[in-house]
Amino acid sequence: MKILELCLSPGVGGLELYVVKCCMALSDQNEVIAVVGNKGILSERVAKHSIPYSTLTPSVRKLPLYSAYRLAQLINHESVDIIHMHWNKDLPLASFAKHFSTSPPRLIVSRHMKMTRSKQDFYHRLIYREVNLMLSVTRTLSEIATEKLPPADAKKSDYLYLGVEAPDDKLDQEEILLRRRKLGITNDKFVVSVFGRIEEYKAQHLLIQAVAKLMDHGYSVHLLIIGHAMDEDYLRSLHSMARELHIHDNVLFHDFVESPQEWMQLCDCVVLTTIEETFGLVLVEAMRAGICVIGSNRGGVLEIIENEKNGLLFESGDKTDLSNKLEMLIKDRKLLSTLATNGKIFSDRYFDQKLHFQNLQNRFIGQLRETNRWTEK
Repeated sequence: MKILELCLSPGVGGLELYVVKCCMALSDQNEVIAVVGNKGILSERVAKHSIPYSTLTPSVRKLPLYSAYRLAQLINHESVDIIHMHWNKDLPLASFAKHFSTSPPRLIVSRHMKMTRSKQDFYHRLIYREVNLMLSVTRTLSEIATEKLPPADAKKSDYLYLGVEAPDDKLDQEEILLRRRKLGITNDKFVVSVFGRIEEYKAQHLLIQAVAKLMDHGYSVHLLIIGHAMDEDYLRSLHSMARELHIHDNVLFHDFVESPQEWMQLCDCVVLTTIEETFGLVLVEAMRAGICVIGSNRGGVLEIIENEKNGLLFESGDKTDLSNKLEMLIKDRKLLSTLATNGKIFSDRYFDQKLHFQNLQNRFIGQLRETNRWTEK
């Protein structure tokens, strides 16, 4: 089949990297082309992996008629069977482009964010009637979408968990200690990390405060804060907080990394501090790398972590509770090891990347069968 992967997001994060993974994984059995924005990492990434692509930047987001016409021409020229889109802001573009197409493809939306408002007004009824299937990244997000969508479109809502690859290279203890030393981390340190965009909603400040409390109690801790700064003011405030709490020498700030699982293996624990994460891909990456995880007790995290079974949950936004959960792991290395082992078993079963793309491929085939556009090969 011919699949068009659509994402005009200029960001640098899990959503954009997922688009690249889709292009690569689905191109094994299909023809894949990408339509991306003029700015951002996606054009560079798809070009790097030799994925055919075009760029597009709508001047009007809510009513992008000219851009939709241009996209429809590409759809017609390439005989596209499936439009697979990812960034919520691209939905009007995808919807109108499908409508303008001479042989309309099936429109499948991977929804990564919570639907916060009702979509039952005239404009959204017009947009969502062109959607054939909406795959939210958690069951909870799918249930919320079902409530918000127009009644005629609610049945289109379903969910499909994201998948993660196991690490290419499993680091042995000697390599871990060597890499830690290169970062200035001594062998006695309990190493905790947070991965994600640097912005206030991700709440990295909670972990700085929790680590400061642990160090006040005499524990030897080192903190890694890794991610691209979406908010430079917030990043500066994190540096200031670490200095004011006298732990700056025990905090390493690092920009976005290409191989997060390599860095995760240098850690005893990976924490997701976001007040309410819609999924929690970082947790799954850490679990598949065999690392213990802690996450806030809201949102999609609750579909990943079963408290004290395969990880720990802390009260969202509560630095004291987060500090207490970290202290549990520092004092009980057997618990740390058990949670890490159980987390890996769970994530290998439910969040395997190969299984995810097999399921996604099957969903695409199911859509084409509904329109008799699929022939068995």
